[in-house]
Parts: sequence; C-alpha cells; structure tokens
Amino acid sequence: DDVDGAGGDVAVMDGLEALTALRERESSHTPVVVMTASSREGDGLVYNYLVREDDEEAGLCQVELSGAERHCVRVPNSHHSFAQLPEGRYAMLVADTRRVAEYLVEGDALIEVAPNGDSFILYSPWDHLVWDPELQPDMDGYVEWTHANGVFYDEAGETVLVSMRN
Repeated sequence: DDVDGAGGDVAVMDGLEALTALRERESSHTPVVVMTASSREGDGLVYNYLVREDDEEAGLCQVELSGAERHCVRVPNSHHSFAQLPEGRYAMLVADTRRVAEYLVEGDALIEVAPNGDSFILYSPWDHLVWDPELQPDMDGYVEWTHANGVFYDEAGETVLVSMRN
C-alpha cells in the first residue's frame, strides 16, 4: 500500500551540493528521515522515516534522483536502519515491545518487507533470549533491552547482519 500523508522533506543534492530536487510530504507531525541510501540499481534513493509522535507513521520510500516518488510503504514501529535485499525486498528493524511483569520491555525485531508492504519477522530476540530485570536498569517501568541500530546485507554470503548495543 502506498503511504498517504507520510511526511518529511527529502532533498536530493548533486555533487556540487546544488539542490536538484525537494520532495515535500504532508503530515500532521514532523517526520524524521532516519537513513538514506542509493538504490541497488543506482538510479535513485531509498529512505526510511518515522514520526516521533506516532509509531504507526513510519515507513520506507523510494525516490528517483529527480525527486519524483516511485513508491512508499508504511512499516509501523520501524526505526534506525534498513538493508536492501534482492528482488526489491528490505530488511528493517522494528520495535518489538512486550510487557514482562510490571515492565514494558522494548526489544528489536528484524523483519523482511516485500515491495507491496507485506512483512514477516526474520528474527526476534524474544524467541531466543530471556530478558532479566536484574541485568538491566528500569527506566520508570520502561526498559530499552536490545537497542538494535544497524542492519547490513552481505550479498556474497546472502546474510543479514544486525548490530545491537546492549
């Protein structure tokens, strides 16, 4: 599904830093462009955005170098980073928050997003690790557990790598 009302400004600059194109989007809140990368084909840009006031208003967009939008998909709770996979697919980080006793614990899942916006979980720490409240401080009932912030696709090994801080 195309994203209606997703916001943000994306500026495309040439090598001399002259403004080549500007894409303005409508939004009720100010979006943040988190990461921008060249498209796999090299003929455009891909960027992910989020709106701090609304976790559901987040996604991924492809634009041509002229600034014309090719395609956007909504990816709720996405953040930080993505990696381009073959066949127009993406690996992305999303918040995977769960209640554990009196704590709200945020883990990070790695998902795969298809060009049409369909997604599925590739990895969630909740399936492999156990959160221990003794090992991590409580921030008023909220705990940022895994803090994933980097995704890289190794094409030679057909492997997705994820960086986690905690």
